[in-house]
This record gives sequence, structure tokens and C-alpha cells, in this order.
Amino acid sequence: MLRILILEDEERVSDFLQEALREVGYEVDICATVAAATQRAALYSYDLLIVDLMLPDGDGRDFISAFRSTHENTPVLIVTAKGRLQDRISGLDQGADDYLTKPFALGELLARVRALLRRNPNSPPILTFGNLELDPSTRKVTQAGEPVYLSALQFNLLQHLIRHRGEILSKQDILEAIWDDKGFRDPNTVEAFVSQLRARLETKGHQRVIHTVRGAGYTAELRHDPS
Repeated sequence: MLRILILEDEERVSDFLQEALREVGYEVDICATVAAATQRAALYSYDLLIVDLMLPDGDGRDFISAFRSTHENTPVLIVTAKGRLQDRISGLDQGADDYLTKPFALGELLARVRALLRRNPNSPPILTFGNLELDPSTRKVTQAGEPVYLSALQFNLLQHLIRHRGEILSKQDILEAIWDDKGFRDPNTVEAFVSQLRARLETKGHQRVIHTVRGAGYTAELRHDPS
């Protein structure tokens, strides 16, 4: 799962961003100060940073400049109320890859996130499996060239099965790998999500790719056996 760090001191904004990004399948951490973000970025690896400029203990541009000295390729998106041309120029010159002013449309922010992740050389490669293609960076799925629209959990389940193609994964294995709430242990949920995925993927005569192994779990295989 791709991981994003948000540096934003306004709790209403950071909570909104976290919820929206988690809804589409990203793992999200929040920091409210430059000091906390600096510590986080030193401890963990992130695929993208979203940074405000006006922070209680400094300027987001200074944080970006320091971050760039050790993280050359990680994309950075500035999201700020400061919209003057000079602010934009300064933010980009100090290492940001994109700049978005508040207030913003959520759809535009998500599109910019997807675009930045596509350009990241550290982004995971596209997964292919039969006529399926999964892009972990943009979280888009196509089947025979046509888009397949999946929820965040459906995407994570399909990605996990394809990464472990040919292996038999028990319901417990899948629960622990896909669901964030490690206390959640209802195997029937896995069965329900597998059923939903099959319904999405087996339209228009496409062959089954997720197979049930009786008494053991599920496996992703390319075969013509409908079981």
C-alpha cells in the first residue's frame, strides 16, 4: 500500500485529507509541525508528501528544502492558502513538484496525487495478469483495455491475490494482509469481497481468475476451470 505523509496544522483540513486518501486506498500519516514531520520522514519511507506552508514552528518550504537533501525522488505537493505567484515560484524552486491553493476541489487534489505518483521512479510497476492490468500508483484497473471500477478494499484484495498468484491464501491470511483493523476477524467478509470481485471481473464472458480451494482458501490462477 502506498504511504503518504501530510504536514498540515489545521486539524479540519488534515482530517478531511486523511479520510479522502484512505477512502481510495492510501495509507496516511499526519503531522502538525515541521519538527514532527522531520522526525517522521527520517523514520519511515513515504511515496508522497503533502505540505502546507504556514506552520506553527516554521515554513513548509524550509522543510521541503531539507527533505530534498536526502530524498531526491519522493514527490511533494504543496497545499496552501498562499496563492501569490511568488509563493508558487518559491515553493517549486525549493523542491516541491506541484502546488495547489486552498480552497481546492477534492477531485483535483486526488488527480494531482495520482499524477505525481505516476512520475515517481520509485513507484511500483504495473501488475499484469491475463487481460488484467493493475497500476498500484494510480490504483486503476483495466480488463481487456476497459476500466474496472473497484473500491479501495476490492483493489487491495485483487492486488494481494495477484501478487501471490498460484499460492493458496486462507481467509485468515487475507484478513491479516488487507484489513487495517487487526482485531477484525470475520472470515465471511473475505467471502463476500471475493464474490463482489468475481461479479466485477467476470462480466462480458471474461474467464474466472479467482478460484476457491475447498477448505483452504482462494488462489489467483489463469485457467478455464470454472471452480
